[in-house]
Amino acid sequence: MTNRRAALPWLAASVLLALAACSTPRQTFLHSSHRANYAIQPNEIKASQFYISSEILARNLDPVTVDTPSGVIVVPVGTAGGVIEVGDDWLRVSFTPEGSGVVFTALVDRSGDSAYWLATTVKGAPGYTPLKDAEDKILHTESGDYEVVYGHAARLLINSDQLRTLKESRTHLPGRPPSK
Repeated sequence: MTNRRAALPWLAASVLLALAACSTPRQTFLHSSHRANYAIQPNEIKASQFYISSEILARNLDPVTVDTPSGVIVVPVGTAGGVIEVGDDWLRVSFTPEGSGVVFTALVDRSGDSAYWLATTVKGAPGYTPLKDAEDKILHTESGDYEVVYGHAARLLINSDQLRTLKESRTHLPGRPPSK
C-alpha cells in the first residue's frame, strides 16, 4: 500500500506531462512583431489556426431569447477559430463553420506592439473598439447584439507551430564563409 501512495504523485505528474505534450502550443498573435514585421499576407492568416485566450460568457439581447438558455453563449478558453476576413488592423474570426464571426482589432496607434483584442463597433467612433475599452460591454455582430458578462478582454492566439513555419518561410541568409 505504501508503494502505491508513493507512486501516485509520479503517476499524476506523468499524466500531466503527457497531456501537455499533446496540447497545441499557442501564443498571442501580435500586430507588429508577427503580422507586420514578417509581412504575413491575408491568405496566410486565413490558413492559420487561431484560438480564444479566455472563456467568454455572452447573453443575446434579442427580446425573444434574452432570458432563455438559448440566449446564453459560452465560448470556452482555447476554442479554435478561423479568420474569414482580414482588414488593415483587424481580423474577423469565426468559431463555428457557419458563423459570421467576431472582430479582433489591434491597437496600432499606441506605442509598442499590440495583440488582437475582441472588438465591437461603438456609436460615433470610427472602426472597431476593443471591447475591454468600451464603456458598455455590448458586442455588436451580424447575428445580433450580445452583452459580454465576462471575457471582454479576450485576445486572439495563434498556433505557435504554424507561426514558426510562416517565419521560416521568409528569406533566411545562409551566411558567408570567411575570406581566404
